Amino acid sequence: MLLQGFPAELLFLIVAELSRKDLLQVAYLSKEFHRYAVIFIYRDVTLRKYRSAWHFCRTLTAMNPGLSTLVHYFSCMVEDYNADIADIDEELRGDEEGDPEEEILHDRVTFCKMFPICIGRMNSLRCFRYMPHHNLHVGLSAVVHAIANKSALRSLSIFVKYLEVEDNIGSLPDPDFPHIKSLAIDTGYLPAFNSSFSNWIETLLRTHAARILQLSLDGMSAGRPLENISSLPSLKYLSIYSNFLGTSLANKTPELRKLRVPYHYESPPTPLPHSTFQHLEEVEASEYVVSVSGLLKGRPIRSLELDGATFDDLDDVHSCRMPFRAPEFPLVCTTLQTLPESSVSVTRLAIYLQRVVVDDMTGLAPHLVGLEQLKICLMDHWHEKLLVDLGKNFLSQLPRLHTFLLSDAPRFDWIDDDSGRFGNAFKKDVQERILSVWDDGGYCSNLNRASFTALHAWNKVKGDWIAEPYPDNPQLYRNYEE
Repeated sequence: MLLQGFPAELLFLIVAELSRKDLLQVAYLSKEFHRYAVIFIYRDVTLRKYRSAWHFCRTLTAMNPGLSTLVHYFSCMVEDYNADIADIDEELRGDEEGDPEEEILHDRVTFCKMFPICIGRMNSLRCFRYMPHHNLHVGLSAVVHAIANKSALRSLSIFVKYLEVEDNIGSLPDPDFPHIKSLAIDTGYLPAFNSSFSNWIETLLRTHAARILQLSLDGMSAGRPLENISSLPSLKYLSIYSNFLGTSLANKTPELRKLRVPYHYESPPTPLPHSTFQHLEEVEASEYVVSVSGLLKGRPIRSLELDGATFDDLDDVHSCRMPFRAPEFPLVCTTLQTLPESSVSVTRLAIYLQRVVVDDMTGLAPHLVGLEQLKICLMDHWHEKLLVDLGKNFLSQLPRLHTFLLSDAPRFDWIDDDSGRFGNAFKKDVQERILSVWDDGGYCSNLNRASFTALHAWNKVKGDWIAEPYPDNPQLYRNYEE
């Protein structure tokens, strides 16, 4: 919606009426955002481009301070500031007269001043996410002060690594969020957690412990605020580094259902008594963490994702594209073999492999007889005979399996693990032949969904395999588990 010279007060009355009738549309601001757009009519705003973020903040800060915005969900996830600026420079070089509005985009100091003012105008904010992939030099203290009075806030996510963490933040306002349910703080690989901000997080957790349902404290130092918290009685989801995973934490989270444990080589886990995490149902962690901690023993785990990523350089994971290595398959085997034979508890398994070795996979079958969904994120290409043999020797031993997925999607956009599409990703005839052989041999009698690439999937409809249409963009990667 582009308006110029339209009375903002009159428009606000129109917007209020539309809001009352629930006629407002969600806005997804992933491309150009013009400075005349009236942004306070949008309930959901996601900024992925620096230019969009600049014009959004400029427009909102120019509003009459008395006009409350209707934004409920705000997410700033600028992916590549340097690339955005390069595009702007290229456009300016082609414009002989130049555009002062575009040239001023280089002034990040002004942007950093506008950003907290912009957030301060969002009086109805329920979800705030500041998770950019590159530093925009917005101050941590300014962000905390801007969200301090958002009494309607239910979800808060901050990527601290890409905020300017001042040496002396000083006092921060009390985190009074009576409706907060979800908190995510990511410090990346920062070795130290600012003490003022750590105390602020600790106060937030202590004050609202009974309401927190989801908590992510990712980073080498991010888990420290938990050390002085006595209990999080309602917590259902937790993501935390392995060096903070221990008996004390388990005793503080009696109702935990889902656990994610990013592993770092400097934060080894410790074994957990079988009496801890008795309600745990979903685990996402590396093979090493799961094996050492003993998470699969004596717990009703039904979903397991073995995410064993290793990188060649951990000094600055976002500074360049780094080589990614899939976990060693023997460690995957060792971890899964801790499940008792004939166990039917684990119904979903996702693993990352360099290549599929049918004999090795077949040896795991007795531990996975209850499996209903299998997802393999594969780095090497597959060939037809390999998958025919996999169905005959391995999948045939999983009587409950109804979903089998192979993924060629890169794990991270900043990791050099994108070797391109599988060689047979576009060959529907090859994929259909594999499914036909599986059906004719009776190897996968309950299978009704399969995929051999993250490009599209096959669904079984009335006994026939029907391929989903290919997307217009051949580089698209889908989460086809949904």
